[in-house]
Amino acid sequence: MGHRNGTAPEKLSGRTLLTMTSTLTEPALAAPGPPSPAPPRRPSTVNRLLRGRPDDPVWVRPALLALLFGTALLYLWGLGASGWANSFYSAAVQAGSASWKAFFFGSSDAANSITVDKTPASLWVMALSVRIFGLSSWSILVPQALMGVGAVGLLYATVRRWSGVVAGLLAGAILATTPVAVLMFRFDNPTADQGQSHRSRANTREKEIQPRAFGSSPRCVGWGRVGDWGTPLP
Repeated sequence: MGHRNGTAPEKLSGRTLLTMTSTLTEPALAAPGPPSPAPPRRPSTVNRLLRGRPDDPVWVRPALLALLFGTALLYLWGLGASGWANSFYSAAVQAGSASWKAFFFGSSDAANSITVDKTPASLWVMALSVRIFGLSSWSILVPQALMGVGAVGLLYATVRRWSGVVAGLLAGAILATTPVAVLMFRFDNPTADQGQSHRSRANTREKEIQPRAFGSSPRCVGWGRVGDWGTPLP
């Protein structure tokens, strides 16, 4: 009997069995490739603060920090010389720091006999500052000055979105050195709070507008077109 395909007969208990023989070869191992590059390290918070956006030129963030620092120096220098500033609102701040009811209703005295002519929220930051640091001209006026610094930074971010870094820095510098802005943010009139709120609303509104030419959309808010309460004028 012929044998094919590697079959061989075997005798087992009188029976003939055919067994298959085969040769197995191990697959060749693939050559190791080059090592994968390590993932880029995420910059620290301090580096992001000092460097800014990765695609910005190196001078952008130092220029912005210099603008904000200069604004803070301008608004805080000799701030205590104003004393109690507008005593009408200083009294309301003092009342709000002593009574939560006067705080929420904007009363000019802790007994809540009369309220001021501004919204209560415009006094809250100053009242909280007095609650934390005690009653003094600095605890009343410093929050107003810091709001001015924040307004300059917010205006920079808003203008930059439309016109670039240089225009944003220029707009922030103009706001910081405008005489009426310097007077407003060094005083305790609630106008500083309202101005900061209006700029926040304008910045939020700008994010909703497509980057098109001003005036091409009825939703567009042009420069100088925001009313006293943040309502776009016709």
